[in-house]
Amino acid sequence: MLQSDEGEVWKGWIVLIFCGLCSVVGPILAIVMLIPGSSYLKLTREGFEISYFFRKTFIRWSEVDSFRVVAVNGVKPMVYFDYNQNYQKRAVARYLSNIIAGVEAGLPDNYGKDPEELARLMNEWKQKYAPTSALTS
Repeated sequence: MLQSDEGEVWKGWIVLIFCGLCSVVGPILAIVMLIPGSSYLKLTREGFEISYFFRKTFIRWSEVDSFRVVAVNGVKPMVYFDYNQNYQKRAVARYLSNIIAGVEAGLPDNYGKDPEELARLMNEWKQKYAPTSALTS
């Protein structure tokens, strides 16, 4: 039989609560990701829109330097990118991300494509539609 000091019981409760929450929240998040429109990548002439858990972000082609495939910390390869030097938004988040992972930003998914193929596609669209001398705000 396991025994514990009374002062250590709270640690067990924390582990129990954490694991309980994960077992409830995890399946709910997985189901939400199956709902159409919850996650997508949309390419347009102006840029690309990412939707992840129904949260949409639009990034202009002219704001991105280039796309590349990186396996951050041994995790499966994904498509990442750095913003160009004229892009001033999200400076703190970009700085921290660069320190931690060596990249400023990335796509949350490969959207059923090989990461190398997706990075190549994103770079082709950027080359085709990004103004070469545009300054971003």
